[in-house]
Amino acid sequence: MAMCWTPLSKLSTDRDNWTIKVRVLRMWDAINTKNNEFISLDMIFIDEEVNVVGKLVAVGNIKEPQVNGAPRKLRNLQLLLKEGKEIRLSLWRTSVWQIDEDVYKNNPGPFVLIATSTIVKSFGGKFSLSSTSATKIYLNLEIPKVAEIIDRNGKKHDPIQEIPKIHAKQFSEEDFSSNNVKTIPDLKCIEWDPAKQDVNCYCVATISNIDTTMGWYYISCVLCGKKVKPQSGSFWCAKCETKTNLPIPRYRIQIEVFDSTDKTTFVIFDRDAEKILNKSAKDLAEKQTEIDIEEGIPRDLKKILGRQYIFLLRLNEFNLKNGFENYTVAKIFDAPSNEKKIPMQNLSDNKSASTNFVRSSQESSSVISSMINTNDATKGTNDATKGENDKSSQIEQIRIDQTSNVEDEETNDDNIPLNMLYKRRHTSKNKAFKKQKNKISQ
Repeated sequence: MAMCWTPLSKLSTDRDNWTIKVRVLRMWDAINTKNNEFISLDMIFIDEEVNVVGKLVAVGNIKEPQVNGAPRKLRNLQLLLKEGKEIRLSLWRTSVWQIDEDVYKNNPGPFVLIATSTIVKSFGGKFSLSSTSATKIYLNLEIPKVAEIIDRNGKKHDPIQEIPKIHAKQFSEEDFSSNNVKTIPDLKCIEWDPAKQDVNCYCVATISNIDTTMGWYYISCVLCGKKVKPQSGSFWCAKCETKTNLPIPRYRIQIEVFDSTDKTTFVIFDRDAEKILNKSAKDLAEKQTEIDIEEGIPRDLKKILGRQYIFLLRLNEFNLKNGFENYTVAKIFDAPSNEKKIPMQNLSDNKSASTNFVRSSQESSSVISSMINTNDATKGTNDATKGENDKSSQIEQIRIDQTSNVEDEETNDDNIPLNMLYKRRHTSKNKAFKKQKNKISQ
């Protein structure tokens, strides 16, 4: 006799016992973030009646709108449902990294997307979907429903469209005044002023190399984001004064840059590195055991070589008084010349490359000013964003102030493969269970 089971959509509180037939999509440890204690083992189930299934037709870029005064990562997707209707799916926070651009850009498709644990929202009579902390995204999962949609589309290749950016005013003329744009020699000549402490300025430069001598990420505390140190099978956060069993990798990329006058070294940290790479440090760190490394540098990191950016730099005592050239990058903006990426073979000849692709300080100022005018013309709306930009600047300044060049120079324990971290976490968890068991037995 065949066993009967109940679909997940039919479960209710009317009774305690149900028989279900499901697939385990995701399994993780629920951790109390205040004390890093293990709470439970959580799982996400999926049955034949999945949450959302649709053909992926468009993908937006990652952006960071202000939500309750703080920036949040957001990526919008457009799905075509079985009924022929399109619906927008908004991925928030860490969910934005679940869409791998390499997959849909380098493969013909079609791509059928499954999204679990989403929230349905309605605005102006239109429905949309929004991710939650438990959302999981799957492309072309091997289940009958997905196979049916793929068969229905046949071998027809419909390229994934890009959801156009909504340009907003990001800069002001005062920020990009000619006095605030420096060439690399200008940076090296700025004098230390004890009364002023820090100096913020802009520099237009091209990335020529990635220095991995000290690695390209560090292991951080999940609570405060500061670097943690291995200690007794776990990790110790000096700032939080507590142990953590779930440290996470964060970017610290030391790049060599040049302009038409000189070359130097910048250091990019987590948020800005994610912005230009469209991938988290955790995702790249997990690939360390795979064939994804060339000359010690992940392929995804090499994508930024030859690209020109406008760097907002924060120079402090570390640079101005002690004379170190590892300038901290506080924020990164796209430069107009990024469409003219310098070929890899030309990067070794900085002089030749800089002649063709990099402008002097005076020219950089005019380029930046033209960017401001372009952004203002594109936006064509009111000045309501000024207050929002001020808040964003304050938040950015707080983030900058939390960065310390000297502290992050200590990277001896960094770039530990994630599988080793998981082993340490497993060992620590076993010790905790044994300790708790001994207490109970006593």
